[in-house]
Amino acid sequence: MNATWVEPSAHDVPRFSPEQVERGRRLVGRDDLLTGERQHTRLEIGDLLREIASDTTTHDEQSLRKVVAEFAAEIGISADTAREYRRVAAEYSPQLREHVRATGLTVSYSVIREAAIDSAGSGKAAPERWKTLLAMLEAAAKSGQRITAQKYRQAIGARLTIDAGIGLTPDRIIQQLARDDVCSTVMDRITEPQFLREVLQADPVTELKLRESLAEVDRLTHQPTTSPRHGAQADERLLLQLRRRVNALRQVVLMRPEQILNIADRDTLDELTDAFRSLADWIAQIEHRKEHAP
Repeated sequence: MNATWVEPSAHDVPRFSPEQVERGRRLVGRDDLLTGERQHTRLEIGDLLREIASDTTTHDEQSLRKVVAEFAAEIGISADTAREYRRVAAEYSPQLREHVRATGLTVSYSVIREAAIDSAGSGKAAPERWKTLLAMLEAAAKSGQRITAQKYRQAIGARLTIDAGIGLTPDRIIQQLARDDVCSTVMDRITEPQFLREVLQADPVTELKLRESLAEVDRLTHQPTTSPRHGAQADERLLLQLRRRVNALRQVVLMRPEQILNIADRDTLDELTDAFRSLADWIAQIEHRKEHAP
C-alpha cells in the first residue's frame, strides 16, 4: 500500500462554486448595462471576490492571487480589475458605507476607489481620505453640488489624472500641457503599464490599431518595433477577450422567454437562429483543426 505524505499545514486552494460564478457573471453584465449603478455593482463584485478569496481561506498571497485570477477569467474581467474591486470592497467598511448612504447622495465608484485605495497617489492616510470625503458629502448635501472624482482628487492633493482636463477648452488643455510638470505627469500616466493594460482590455480594436501603427513605423524606418504585449501575456489577454464574448452570449440566454415573448418578432428570432448556426459551424472548424493539428 502506497502512502502519500501531506504537509500538516497544507490544504487545497479554495475553489468557487458554480452559483458564485453565475452571480459574478450577472453582476458584470449589469455593470455594462446600468452605468448609473456601477459603484454598487462593482462593490458587489468586490464583496463576492472577498467571499471566494478571503484572507482567512487562503494561506498565502500567491494562492489568493491565483483564485482571484481564475474567478476573474470565469466572469469576464481582468485579474487586475478583480484585485482592485476586492481591495476597494475590503477598505470600504460597512460603517463607512452606512455613513455615505446616510447622506442620500450618489457617489461614483471612482471617488470611492480614491478614498479606499488612493489609486491616484495622494499619499494621505486612509482615515484622512475618508474624513475629507465625508466632509465634502456633508457640504454637498447642503449646496446640492455633485462630488466628481477630480474634485475629490484635488481635495486630497492627488496627482493629475487623465480626466483632469474635463471642463477645459482645447486651448486651455494645450496651455496646461506646455508646462513641464503637467506634461511629465501626463506622460508618466499614459505610459504606465496598468493604464496601457486597461486601454487594450477596454477595446479589442485598440491593439489592432496599435499594431498597424507599429508596422507602419517599421516600414518607414526599417527598424523593428516591439509590440506592447506578446507571448504568454498576449495569449492571456486574448483568452480574456474570448471569455468576455462568451459571457456576452450567455447574457442573451439568461433573459427568460417570457421577458421577450411579446417583443421578439420573426426576423429577430431568425437572426438568433442564424447566429447560433454560424457559431456552431465556427466551433466545428476549431475542433476540426485541433484534431488535425501537427
